Amino acid sequence: AVAAVDWPSGMQLCAVVAPPVDHNVLRGRCEGVMPGWMVPSSFCSVETMPRLPTGKTDLAAVQELCARTETEVEDSLGTMRRVTLDQLAEDCWVQRQQAVWCIVVMMGHFAVVHPKCPESNAACGVDTWLFVNSLSHWHDMA
Repeated sequence: AVAAVDWPSGMQLCAVVAPPVDHNVLRGRCEGVMPGWMVPSSFCSVETMPRLPTGKTDLAAVQELCARTETEVEDSLGTMRRVTLDQLAEDCWVQRQQAVWCIVVMMGHFAVVHPKCPESNAACGVDTWLFVNSLSHWHDMA
């Protein structure tokens, strides 16, 4: 059975196969007879296919198996690695936190290096920049 998994990089096809087979051989056979966009990007082997009481394939269980299956993605440093969807979500959260802390450090730098203008007692636009920058990145903390 094949399911589509919504990864941050886009929809990915995942195939659940029973009985377990060599994924590289299966991928090679798929690439030989199917267009590239139809070849699953990841495979999950199970002893028996999940079934409903009626005997049909349980597509919800297949979708869940695919969501827990590792697939190859490019991380923020451009390195290809195998991760699950949960690991990828955690990595995205950590990267957002790092981005927010970088912004906090930059804002502190601007507040120290660019103090208020002495001749007019105006903020020289720095306070406005700090305010707008912090507002534009509040969603990164989610």
